[in-house]
Amino acid sequence: MSYRWEEIEATAVFANRLVGAPGETFGPRTIREHQLVYVDRGQMTARVQDRRYRLGPGELVYYGPDIVHSLEIAGSEPCVLYGLHFSLTRGARPCPPEGLDIRDAAFADRELRANRLLLGQGADRLDMPERSAPGEWIRGVLHELQAHYYRGGERAVFYTRSLVMKLLVELAVQTAGGCHSSPERHGEASVAELIRERLEQRAERPYDVGWLTEWTAYHANYAARLFRRQLGLSPHDYHRRCKLVRAQELLRSSELSINEIAERLHFSGIHYFSKAFKQFAGRSPSDYRRLARWI
Repeated sequence: MSYRWEEIEATAVFANRLVGAPGETFGPRTIREHQLVYVDRGQMTARVQDRRYRLGPGELVYYGPDIVHSLEIAGSEPCVLYGLHFSLTRGARPCPPEGLDIRDAAFADRELRANRLLLGQGADRLDMPERSAPGEWIRGVLHELQAHYYRGGERAVFYTRSLVMKLLVELAVQTAGGCHSSPERHGEASVAELIRERLEQRAERPYDVGWLTEWTAYHANYAARLFRRQLGLSPHDYHRRCKLVRAQELLRSSELSINEIAERLHFSGIHYFSKAFKQFAGRSPSDYRRLARWI
């Protein structure tokens, strides 16, 4: 499929973050929209028509409308995925997961089709690869997309449209070789990435500012400034976000009650947890649990 940039009207039809259990499968199937699936943690096997890919953290797979595909969680550990269904034509709207046009299919049922998305021309062209490793930046965009998708409302629709366009433009710039990092920021980025990774690992523990010195050998205030400069928020705020992301995982993949999840994540009470979760995810914990098993 080929589009000119000026004719694109991007819409995030569905966006989600899912924790898949080992052996869990999706498909074979077709969908009406374009889809990107990004592996945040773990391993996944994707089949797109007659091609198979083993994907790990940081890798992305694309398939277009009516392309037969399947996904399977590989390895012995859970796999964290971000999924985005998006449309590039006028009239599309976000819809709840149960409203998606997902159809069972068999790989032998259809002739092979070109699984290709072309946007623009010349130096500004994006030729979307079926499999790619675009880098850490795309994780942040996909995380924002799923958060605003679940918030709902007209403002969220507008914001998710802008995020889909941002994602496509960044991929085009990267494909053209125009995506460069600043050398003087490389050391700061490494420190921030170390802190980010450790905070995510400690999502079920109370925040301790002493961690920053322990992990980096810098004064905690200096380490926090480096982190904020790279990620745009403080380590404490990021750790709180990690708790809410972990709450999403537990709501999707465990039988724990909402009260048990709040206690496990060291929230001061279920009412505070429910309020914080709704501000973050756009839905109450109970509504989120009901809608979350889709990709």
